[in-house]
This record gives sequence, structure tokens and C-alpha cells, in this order.
Amino acid sequence: MSSKNMENIKQRLGNLKKEWLEDSFWDLEEKEAKKDEDLHRATLIQKAKEIGFPGNLALASYVMHLEERYSKMNNKVEFMLSKLRGKYDVL
Repeated sequence: MSSKNMENIKQRLGNLKKEWLEDSFWDLEEKEAKKDEDLHRATLIQKAKEIGFPGNLALASYVMHLEERYSKMNNKVEFMLSKLRGKYDVL
């Protein structure tokens, strides 16, 4: 590849990068991500207080994860029970 082609490619890439950085869409995306992050942090702070360990966000996150797993497992059990109830008319 000739040096002229390389310069042309570099210039085009530079222009694309500049356009990308100037695109206001990315600002909105970053603001939304920040809002989500703030909301998640607030939820963790509240959960930490609820479980009696205010400020321990790592523990709050773990408890929330366990609660989510429990909920999913409970939904599966309820689904299986409903199938059994319909099939055997018991339980």
C-alpha cells in the first residue's frame, strides 16, 4: 500500500472518529447509563439498610442476587406443580 493511500486512510479514520465524538447520541447514552448506575446504587443502599448492614453494598448486591435466584427457582417449582395438578388432579 502506498504512503498516499495510508495517509488517505488515516485522514478518513480521523474524520470518522471526529464525527463519532461530535455525535450527541453518545452523550444521551452516557447520561442514561449514569442514571441506571445511580438507580442501581440507590437500590443497593436501600437493600443494605433493609438487611441491617447499612453501607455494605457488596453484601446487599449478593443478597439481591440470591433473592433473584430464589424467585426464579420458585417460579419453576410453581410451574411444575401447576403441570402436575393439571395432569393428575392432585396437590
